[in-house]
Amino acid sequence: LIYSPHGEGLQEVHVYNRLKEHPQRVRDPAQANAFFLPIMEYTSWKVHTCNGQTHEERFQLAHDVLKRSKYFKRFGGNDHFWVSSKSHAFGPDLVGTQYAN
Repeated sequence: LIYSPHGEGLQEVHVYNRLKEHPQRVRDPAQANAFFLPIMEYTSWKVHTCNGQTHEERFQLAHDVLKRSKYFKRFGGNDHFWVSSKSHAFGPDLVGTQYAN
């Protein structure tokens, strides 16, 4: 990311920054119709190890936390989404993995 002259791969960060201030954002999760997950998939993948955690460890932690969330369980995660700048950060296909929804 540092070497990209045009901020390639930072779209997920820009979306996150825009959604933080969106006028329809609610602070009470019980009132939310959708949940944006600010997990920064491509940024995490590109950086790989940060604060002693690998990309895979961070995503495993996110997965574990989500599976325990009552809001994730409410609709089986169908109302949760994230934005990824690059689709290859997790590989070409999530089908058959624990991250497939």
